[in-house]
Amino acid sequence: MRTTLTLDDDLAGLMKRRARELGISFEEAVNRTIRAGIGEAMLSRRHPVPKTISHSFGFKPGIDLDKLGQLADELEAEAFFHFEQCRVYPLTVSGRDSTTRSVRPIA
Repeated sequence: MRTTLTLDDDLAGLMKRRARELGISFEEAVNRTIRAGIGEAMLSRRHPVPKTISHSFGFKPGIDLDKLGQLADELEAEAFFHFEQCRVYPLTVSGRDSTTRSVRPIA
């Protein structure tokens, strides 16, 4: 493909010198340099493949790994129940709100 390329004077001088050293044409020196630069850029952009390290979660015998969602729901319900038991409610005295607060008794 024929195209017009404007090079800075210092780059043109380097390309001419490189072409003379290798005994190739100026055009070939430019093509090789561009290919080398593009190749290095492509290699430097590649990220290493992440390494996955597996390990045992140490589940106790009897825990069905297919029902972990159910286990999470049960633990969440248990935590909610515990939270509700320890919740603080306002104390009402003679129909007015008091600034005193008390813990709701456990039923």
